[in-house]
Amino acid sequence: MIAVKNYHWKPEFLPPALECVDRDLRRTIAEEEAFKTFSRHLASMEPDRPSSHENVVGGCAPLLRESSQSAKLVDVREAYRDTVMAVPHYEEEFDETLRENLGSEFPRDVASVLIDGDRLTPSLYDALHQTVNGDISERRALRKALDTERESLREVRDGIERIGDAVLSKCPPSWDGSMDVPLERAVEWCSTCDDLAEARQNTWQSGALPISRQSMIEGFYEYLYADLTVVYPALNDVVTLHTYIEERCRVHV
Repeated sequence: MIAVKNYHWKPEFLPPALECVDRDLRRTIAEEEAFKTFSRHLASMEPDRPSSHENVVGGCAPLLRESSQSAKLVDVREAYRDTVMAVPHYEEEFDETLRENLGSEFPRDVASVLIDGDRLTPSLYDALHQTVNGDISERRALRKALDTERESLREVRDGIERIGDAVLSKCPPSWDGSMDVPLERAVEWCSTCDDLAEARQNTWQSGALPISRQSMIEGFYEYLYADLTVVYPALNDVVTLHTYIEERCRVHV
């Protein structure tokens, strides 16, 4: 009796894609927790008492400067360094100065006063709270999007491997040329590939990714898979298997 080797179909792009998602999920969780810690620190503080020189301009209290920086303002900056700028991946992904990072996370006027101002005024204190809450919500939305993406990739990977193993059991790569398989079997394999591709496309076309801001939706995959040679790794692997079935099993569907 001749022993038959058991072949296993290995997707090319899905494994590194899952590594990208896992990496970004870890980083997003770390950033979310850092902003939460920073938020709790803010909540434990009180702003500096308003100066008698503060006025109301345009309905908002201005963020004025005094002759010397208050200890509370310095404390806020140090707390930000010790939390948001202390995540494990900060240098690798951001490597920004305090001024640069605050400028990317906060409105320009808030970041400017936090760096160059003198007091933790009530208006600055409120602006910090509002922005940090937005940063937390943004990371939470991204975390949910990455969870959805990981689940989708795993489903496609499992489906491809299941179909691929079945195909290789009938059309192994060690055989030269192609092999005859029942037409209905080949059609079934190709149809399942099409279903996987359709389900994958629905994940990012039907709003299944729970990202709240349009600016985050646009370019999501370009950002996530920037280290890969393809933008849509799951679809590329599905197409590869579909093509193999057509070419090796003598069928065109």
